Amino acid sequence: MENQVKEKKRIKKWPIVLAVILLLIAAAVIFMLTRPAQPAGNIITLPVERGSISTNVVGTGNLENLEAEKSETYAALEYDEILVEIGDAVKPGDVIAAVNGKSVTDRIAAVQQEIDSLDAAINASSSGFTEKAVSSYVEGRIKKIYAAEGDDVKAIMAEQSALLVISMNGEMAVDFESSEVLQPEDYVEVVTADGTVKDGEIVAAKAGNFTATFDDYEVTENESVTVRKSDDTVLGVGEAYIYEPIEITAVEGRVDEIYVDVEDYIYSGSSLLYLTEIPNSGDYNELTENRSKLTEELNYLIRLSESNELTADFDGEIASINIAEKDETVQQTAKSNTSAVSADNENKITGLTYFPPAKMRLAINIDELDILNVSLGQQAAIAFDAIEGKEYEGTISELDKSGTVTNGGAKYRAVIELDKTEEMRAGMNATATITIEERENVLLIPIIAIVEHDNSAYVYTETNADGALAGEREITTGLSDGENVEITDGLSEGDVIYYMGEDTGFFGNFPMGAGAFRRANAGTMVTVMTDDTAGNEE
Repeated sequence: MENQVKEKKRIKKWPIVLAVILLLIAAAVIFMLTRPAQPAGNIITLPVERGSISTNVVGTGNLENLEAEKSETYAALEYDEILVEIGDAVKPGDVIAAVNGKSVTDRIAAVQQEIDSLDAAINASSSGFTEKAVSSYVEGRIKKIYAAEGDDVKAIMAEQSALLVISMNGEMAVDFESSEVLQPEDYVEVVTADGTVKDGEIVAAKAGNFTATFDDYEVTENESVTVRKSDDTVLGVGEAYIYEPIEITAVEGRVDEIYVDVEDYIYSGSSLLYLTEIPNSGDYNELTENRSKLTEELNYLIRLSESNELTADFDGEIASINIAEKDETVQQTAKSNTSAVSADNENKITGLTYFPPAKMRLAINIDELDILNVSLGQQAAIAFDAIEGKEYEGTISELDKSGTVTNGGAKYRAVIELDKTEEMRAGMNATATITIEERENVLLIPIIAIVEHDNSAYVYTETNADGALAGEREITTGLSDGENVEITDGLSEGDVIYYMGEDTGFFGNFPMGAGAFRRANAGTMVTVMTDDTAGNEE
């Protein structure tokens, strides 16, 4: 019963507490509306000073080695021991592997035998030149001979595109127009320029246009001929041409002798002319090239036989090893050697590859909005996450012209090459800063100090009696780095500007302590109090 009485008393207190809260709120509002405007309390005063400013393009990536250089050896060699591992640093002359001596001597003997065989073949090829007869592969009449004895074949081909021309099957043709009705296989007569009458035949007829063929003996190309009926009715006039011309060609050599004359009728297989001084490029050049490769290998093997040690050719870090010890399986050795075969000599392989010791590279992606400001040869400052307190300089050595589109924006790959140091390791995270534009000894102010309206920029140069910002002055801005901005007109060194600092938080600079908040507007602060004890039982 006693508990019920206490509960009723507690409930009756709530209207009183609520009324007190409403009265406090009303009093606070009346106070804020009637008191003079107060300064915001976070106005910053700053003298205008000189300094340096720059705009930069920043990119991140991982450090890489440059493309590895190749050290070649020969596939026939075997190795008793490989003395290095990937990652080892070597200098020219350092021993890479112990070569099996027997594999060297066996290969020397084999190479010398191949060279001897090639020498015999080269001697048989007549010091690099050959000669041959050119024969016809069709039956017909010789209508044109462009070549003359002693002529260079290449010169004739360049001017005429053929050495001679054959009229296959011995026929000429003429195109003409006629109003007569003619059909293929109709008989006609063809009268040549000298009055010779030849039997002809219509071979094509279409809408008043006709073609007739006739015997080509003693008829020259472009000669004017007349086509008529057997009753001497003229059907039309046209120029004679070779109906089925066959051009006889060659590539190189000199014309030594011509066996035919114009108007000779020849058969398939007939000899037409004889060529000499033809470079034997198909055999001789190939033989001499192979001999040169074998001679190079022989000299290499002879030098190697003095020590049976494979030595480094370059100063660098070993990137890959493509040779194997003799006791390793054939499959492993073959796989390694096959993947490293030299492009210009199948006997050669890439034994090892080396990363150059002096240079490394960093690949970064550049946004499409910045790419036009970046060019080959520009300098970049590089900092590594793993190397504190040091900055390195690099140069842009590669710049892609085609970008990769991701999420609607294009990125362009740039490669920065830099000098390698002992601290650097491939894979390290790095940040590259490319300076696009830089100004020194210029007037600088924070961007936050600038206000904009009516398409112009302004700063405040004083405060009024109430502590509010005043003395608005128009300025002209220059380069900006996103935090500070260059002032090119409107301010002088030593001038003082005033601006609102960044908000320090929801309750920042509130003089009334916890339980209150404010909203700043042009120096006016509205305060609302909350009763921390409301609802608590006395």
